[in-house]
Amino acid sequence: MYKAVYAIAHAIHSAVCQITNTAIHCDKHIKLEPKQVFIELKKVNFSKNGYHVSFDANGDPVAFYELVNWQKRGSGVIEL
Repeated sequence: MYKAVYAIAHAIHSAVCQITNTAIHCDKHIKLEPKQVFIELKKVNFSKNGYHVSFDANGDPVAFYELVNWQKRGSGVIEL
């Protein structure tokens, strides 16, 4: 859930802020349309808590898989 909130926050920031060589200028009074946020959302690219967040050209999240091998020993201890 937190990655979704961060992704939308990044998209809104990109939609309302302009970055120049010397500063960032944000228009806090701009009226955003959902389509503007969606366009910016497709450009989101960041890492949070060790996980990369980005979207492909269709706006779908880039898949990330983490494989974990759980082994239960004879003693009952579970090892990764």
